[in-house]
This record gives sequence, structure tokens and C-alpha cells, in this order.
Amino acid sequence: SSVRVDPLDVSWAPPFQMHDLMNREAMTKQNDFVSKSRAVSPVQFTGNHNIQSMLKAFAEANPNEVYPLVKVKDKATKAVTKEVREFNNLHYCYTAPGIAEALAAELEKEVVKRKGDVKHFIYFAGMGDWYGGVCECERCQKIYDEETWTNPDGEKRPGVTATLLRMVNKAVEILDAKYPGIQVGTFAYMSLEAPPAKTVPRENVSIYVPRLRHSASSPANAGGNRSFWLNLERWCQIAKGRVDVWEYGANYVNFIYPYPVLYTMAESIKAYHGIGLRGLMIQGNYASMGGDATVMNNWVWSRLMSDPSLDTDKLVQEFTDGYYGPAAPAVREYLKILESTIESPDAKPV
Repeated sequence: SSVRVDPLDVSWAPPFQMHDLMNREAMTKQNDFVSKSRAVSPVQFTGNHNIQSMLKAFAEANPNEVYPLVKVKDKATKAVTKEVREFNNLHYCYTAPGIAEALAAELEKEVVKRKGDVKHFIYFAGMGDWYGGVCECERCQKIYDEETWTNPDGEKRPGVTATLLRMVNKAVEILDAKYPGIQVGTFAYMSLEAPPAKTVPRENVSIYVPRLRHSASSPANAGGNRSFWLNLERWCQIAKGRVDVWEYGANYVNFIYPYPVLYTMAESIKAYHGIGLRGLMIQGNYASMGGDATVMNNWVWSRLMSDPSLDTDKLVQEFTDGYYGPAAPAVREYLKILESTIESPDAKPV
């Protein structure tokens, strides 16, 4: 038998400009999942944790200015015993003379490599991968203090993001004169997650906010994620239409372990759309095939990033009926039990 389909001419503008799934089963060409699910974003970032490598040569040539200053304290008295500038794999001194110009020059190499394409890429300059490590020199500390942000709950957040953002803003100003319309992105990550009080991103600077060190058992706008959500709301206000989130949808202790976040991630996707987020990337098991409900998670989350108004229960039923056939009711019961372990953390494994 054959199936005949009339010619189709359909255009579609996804509600999230970025709608990526970063895991092996979503990225493999073997099943072509990303193409079948229309999950290929039209714009891509050129890097992630890359500031350290991009500015390495500049830092090595100017170590007494570019390496971050660290105040060494006596363990007992907490008094500062010495100040040293030394390399770490997280940050530089972003107020160092000439650093913005050096960053602009490095980013220009990436633009040239892509033949001046400012339409399909966001040229990225992101801090290193973990917490702490910011420069403690007098110049930087003064900016941290004047940029301290008080969130709507009355909690003060040191303005440590401001020095990085000022450097990126200046670099983009340089680049924009030569490559009009260029977009440059940077992280609001770990110790730099909170926005500054005064400095705002230039109109062609994007902010990428990873949701790390927050509660994965609750949607992004609920439970233990209050501080994250207030930070994100503020970023969406001062960089409207230029904020993306890096989410995590796998068990990083062991990728094969059950990780019942299908529904919590679905709620997060809906909340992100409501706040005006531009894009979303969900990082899963990028190291191997397999994992708990990976294919279903990919499909459900991809559909919701295509249309956040869809009903999650109906999507789960549609997928399980089509994928598991007669076993679908049992699979849905398994999912229900698994999800209940989040609602009742003391529940015993079944």
C-alpha cells in the first residue's frame, strides 16, 4: 500500500528562537531526531566557556594587570596577609586596560572565520565553568559595590557581573562599527548569575543564564528556585528579547539512573515562555545513547518548545500510545509513580 500526501507549503515561527536539545539521542544523525522534530535553531552560539582561551595570550603578556587579584587571608584571623595576581580558569580582571579591545580582536577572528555572518551566529564570550574566582582588586571591588542589586525580596546581590558586562559592552561597541548588527553573548552564570544594579547589556548583547545549583525537582519559577527566578526576571527586563536559559535534564551522577523531571521541565518551559525568554537549551545525556525516558523527554519537550500551550498529559499519552503500543498504560503508571517520588522525597523506590 502507499500513502499519498498533497503538497504542503507551511511556514512557522517558533515561540523560542533557540530550541535546542543537547543530548546524544537528540543529536545523532542516525535517527535525525532534530530535523524530524524541527528542533534545529536558526541561530547558534559560537562557544560557551571560552573567555579564558580567547584572552590567554593577552593575559600572559600582561599578567600583572589581567590575571585576577586574589586576597590571601589568615585562616584564624581572616586578615589579609598578601595580595597576588594569578591565573585561574574562571575569570580575568575585566577592568584591566586594553582587555575589551583584546576581546574584540579575538571575537573578530570568529567573525572572519564565518565570513562575516552576523545573521546565523551569536558570537560568544563566556566565563569559565564553576563558582567564584572573581578579581578582588580595588577597581573591580569598587564596581561590585556600586552595582550591588537588591532583588524584590530585599536580598542584596553583589554586582560582580558588572565588570564582565562592561567589558563585553565595550568590545561589542568596537565590533558593531565594523560588523553592523553583530550579536555577542555572555554568561550570567554561578557567581555572576545576579544582574547588576546599573549596567545594562547593549542592544546587541545577549545573556545566557544556566540554571545550575538550583532545585531540579521544582519548575524554574517554583520551590527552591526563587532567587534564580528573580534574577531571570530582571535579566529579561534589562535585555528584553535577548535572554536564553541553559537547562539540565539528566542525572549527572549516572546518566542511566531515573531522573523524573519530565513534568517539572514541561512546567519550566511554559514559565519561560510566559516571562518572554528568547531561547532554551536543555542539556541531557550528551555522552552516550540511552537513559531514563530519553526519547520521550526529547519529544515532549521539543513539542512544548514548539507550542508551550500544549497539554503535557496529552503529549505523554500521544507519545506512549505511539511508541509503546499495548504497554503504554503501564509506562504511564510507571511515570506517575516516578514523578510522585519528587512530591514525596521520602518515598521508597519501587
